[in-house]
Amino acid sequence: MKNQKRNWERNLAAIKITNYELADKLKNETTSCDWITVINSQNGDKNMLVKKGSEFLPAYDMDNPSKEAKTAVSKMELYTQNVSIIIGAGLGYLTNAILKKAEKGHRIVVTEPIIPIIKLALYNFDFSKAITRKELIIITDAEQTTFILQIIAGQFVIEGWMMTTDKYITYRPDEYSKVAQTTGETLNQILCNTGTIAGAAGGIIADNDVSCLPYVIRHRGVTELKGLFKNKPAILVSTGPSLAKNIHHIVALKDHVVIVAVGQALRVLLAYGIRPDFITSVDFGEVNIGHFKGLMDSGVPLVTINRTYAPLLQEWQGPKFIAATPVPGFEKMATGILTDKGFVEAGGSVAHMSFGLAQLLECNPIMFVGQDLSLGET
Repeated sequence: MKNQKRNWERNLAAIKITNYELADKLKNETTSCDWITVINSQNGDKNMLVKKGSEFLPAYDMDNPSKEAKTAVSKMELYTQNVSIIIGAGLGYLTNAILKKAEKGHRIVVTEPIIPIIKLALYNFDFSKAITRKELIIITDAEQTTFILQIIAGQFVIEGWMMTTDKYITYRPDEYSKVAQTTGETLNQILCNTGTIAGAAGGIIADNDVSCLPYVIRHRGVTELKGLFKNKPAILVSTGPSLAKNIHHIVALKDHVVIVAVGQALRVLLAYGIRPDFITSVDFGEVNIGHFKGLMDSGVPLVTINRTYAPLLQEWQGPKFIAATPVPGFEKMATGILTDKGFVEAGGSVAHMSFGLAQLLECNPIMFVGQDLSLGET
């Protein structure tokens, strides 16, 4: 019992740091789940009986409740660049088995709509370190799942997604069918939108310089935007973890500020009824266009570089503003005819371009949401 209380306190403290709303729900939840009965297995570990119709069925092996989880995990590729999605927190055996085997940095998203069951898992195991490192994310509904998975896909280069379920959820379709279906659909959308950059980067950029030229010439440059929103407040939206916690502020302020978002955030913002004033894109590879699939007719103004992935310029149906790439000697290159398009200050990521655009617009003040400028470990 002492270990269980310690597990709970450590987990709750970690969740308070990463997701205060969930921590509040967990702390204030005093009811139990009437279709769950917690028992001890033969080896003394916790198990639970789940009501299915008129009978109660064990969620795990009665001799060794962690056995099935360990077997399942032995077949998984739990690399740093992969993400595991678990439907149903259960007593935490599957999550614990994945954490023990996974490489450092591997991310786990657990979706569990029943708060009392989340509490059972948090009492059974100490997940606090993984929660603090944001390697374990706990979600309580289907909409949050879609939002979080889209953010992960936009923020990180993910090579593999694995979706698995805790067995007991099949006993309770009314509680879990929606979240399972939504998660599967979201994952399928992400996989369909993922592209791969092939070949040398220099060759791709050179191809883009030529392929984009006819489309770039006919569109306006960022020079036309200079001072357009002088002294107007701006919010720059990136897809870091803090976006999930603060998007409600953007909803409240959307009609009072200039919103500049990275392209990866567009789908999420539109889902919340937020139409950015501009989106920015600097990626030159095929993966870039995946973020915009199904959104080409959204009508949001796109600000991008002259050497972006050519099909994006070809297919984007909204206004387009071009920023020339200010590399040394670019005035003498084939794209030198674009010097009158102007340029924005940029850096190593698309978020730099968003900031440069806000400066060009002469916005003041400039605020950041989802731009989490920190390293967990160095």
